[in-house]
Amino acid sequence: MPVITFHLSPSWYQQHPVDSHSRLQQACRDLCVELLDAETDKVQIQMLLACQPLLGSPLYAEVKYRQQPHRDQALMATFMQELERIIDRHYHLATPRIRCFPLANNALYAKN
Repeated sequence: MPVITFHLSPSWYQQHPVDSHSRLQQACRDLCVELLDAETDKVQIQMLLACQPLLGSPLYAEVKYRQQPHRDQALMATFMQELERIIDRHYHLATPRIRCFPLANNALYAKN
């Protein structure tokens, strides 16, 4: 945790060089470590291709993270703003859809 899942339209994914995806993932990992104070080996970044084009935006970012006192509304607003900048820098998409979901520790069960 945190987990960032990018839902991408297939055509959008194919329009970008493979190394742009890995650079985006690394930048997102760095953001989680620096801003959310996440451990590097706990950050997960997933790229999922939609079966058909997405409606509204070619990219949808979903962020799930453990709810902690320091991850308040102000910090998460900054996080989303920085994530938007990272996406724009790597994919030239100024307005991606970003949604964040805090998970309470007592509502989360995980292994590995």
